Amino acid sequence: MIVTNAVWEKRNLGVETVEIVLEDNDRIEDIRSTLNLYCQSEYSVIKVPSFCFDAIREVQEHGYTFIESALSLSIKPSKMVVEPRFKSIVSNCSYHEMNDEERQYLEEQIHRGIFSTDRIYVDPAFTHDAAAQRYINWMHDLSERKNPIMNVMYGNDAVGFFVADKKPGNVYDGVLAGVYEPYLNTGMGYCVQWAGVDYARTNDAQKYLGHISLNNPGVLKLLLSLGYNVTRSYYVFIRHGGNKSEYTGENF
Repeated sequence: MIVTNAVWEKRNLGVETVEIVLEDNDRIEDIRSTLNLYCQSEYSVIKVPSFCFDAIREVQEHGYTFIESALSLSIKPSKMVVEPRFKSIVSNCSYHEMNDEERQYLEEQIHRGIFSTDRIYVDPAFTHDAAAQRYINWMHDLSERKNPIMNVMYGNDAVGFFVADKKPGNVYDGVLAGVYEPYLNTGMGYCVQWAGVDYARTNDAQKYLGHISLNNPGVLKLLLSLGYNVTRSYYVFIRHGGNKSEYTGENF
């Protein structure tokens, strides 16, 4: 398993946060010990491989609540597929690095709620404004690491954005992308997702990574149509506050 003290979430959400990602071969005893160790955390997130049923039951016994299903995907950019019905959209799509005015508009759009399905936004323990600011902080962090924030255009209209985090081995991680409010449910999501992969392709990337929440299932169909493959699936559970005592497994 991978345990991360997500210190950046203190800035974003105001709570000490631990994130735990379980792996396929983790023993229940080790999972139990780790969860007991962090049982007093203000906010904890645990990702469980979707087929690890004993682990799913274990985290629920520790007081964790299901919040979303998450998928990891990947595509070889040179193998991206554009279906004939989308070629007219792609022919009008373009993208460029944002200037300061465009970044200000992006931040306004985030505060207007273009990300309304992620685990922070749907969690009543956090405000929608905090969820929005978390994305903005994340975007700033990526920009400071020299990853350009890209404006996606359909003709002369700005319809969305993306930012990809360059990794070793010429891999690009498509960590953030979104469609602006006036263009939600208009098909511009295809334009945005195509632009991210095309950007990686023009930079000779060997692989482009995607991450989605099935709280927004429509994007999965879109990514699969471009040629993405699902690589991992997780159930995501959360717990607030240290109000659950250690669990021994005696009743499991």
